[in-house]
Amino acid sequence: MGDSQTWTAAPAAAERARSVLAAAWSCAVTAEGGREEFVGAHSVADDGRVLLHVPEDSALLAAAICAPRGELSAVLEFADVAPVPVRSRIRARLWLAGWAAVEDGHLAFTPTRVVLRQPSGAVVVDRDEFAAAAPDPLATAEARLLTHLADCHGDAVDRLTRLVDAGSLHGAVRVRPLAVDRHGLTLRIERARAHGDVRLPFHAPADDVAQLTERMHALLAQASAAACPARCNGSAATATGDGDGCRRRVTRSLTRHGDRRRSCPGAGADPERTGAAGPAAASAAATVPAARGCAGPAPPAAGANGARCPSRRGSG
Repeated sequence: MGDSQTWTAAPAAAERARSVLAAAWSCAVTAEGGREEFVGAHSVADDGRVLLHVPEDSALLAAAICAPRGELSAVLEFADVAPVPVRSRIRARLWLAGWAAVEDGHLAFTPTRVVLRQPSGAVVVDRDEFAAAAPDPLATAEARLLTHLADCHGDAVDRLTRLVDAGSLHGAVRVRPLAVDRHGLTLRIERARAHGDVRLPFHAPADDVAQLTERMHALLAQASAAACPARCNGSAATATGDGDGCRRRVTRSLTRHGDRRRSCPGAGADPERTGAAGPAAASAAATVPAARGCAGPAPPAAGANGARCPSRRGSG
């Protein structure tokens, strides 16, 4: 079941494909009738060529050495997996078909055909556009930013639902951050037997984490000022302008069937899950203001042992 909220200010297909390629940690290679999977073994050149650092005893490397003219026909597959646990966690798949050749001890793969499949459908990406495109500037930081938002700022996610039309929230049991890029934030709205995605565009593109901080503050301020929807998750809302009361009803409905909001992990938490360790966590923590309050100050910077969670006691 889809949602009626319009997807706006989204990345172009070539940029999205390069972002999937930049953020992916693993890939599968099909060639000569065989298939091998590699983890942490690829890098990407500026022109979109994929450099595969495979073991010396790899069948793929041997096939490339023995191939006519030293060029092996192959297909590379990459999966874009949502960093926050949600249903249907694969957000996109990318296939590159082309030729691999041995170069300086590794395989240099030149794509001749690029196919990107997203929930909206599959599209063939122009080769020249793919080569010229750059990945989204937030692509490699997205996992850290989204897990921090989901783990430490559940109230902020709930508040952002004020920007979603009431029809899209009907029957919702959980709302989770699904994706973020320079153009906007995407929320996954899960229902008992279905789900849908809603795009919240930024007022201007964010070219780095510092600009993302400002864009998120602007979205949250807009959400705090938004009028309560006429109906909140299928239950009548009062027409008194009591936005906070309506948000509480929506929050109760969203959390009734699902997980309780967890408090922010401490300094000793697993950095791979929370993204809250070291200088990188300071950027993630600064992305979202205090969980409650319409326009609270920015949270404190990370201390010596990791990021401090903003106080969950706001001004109301």
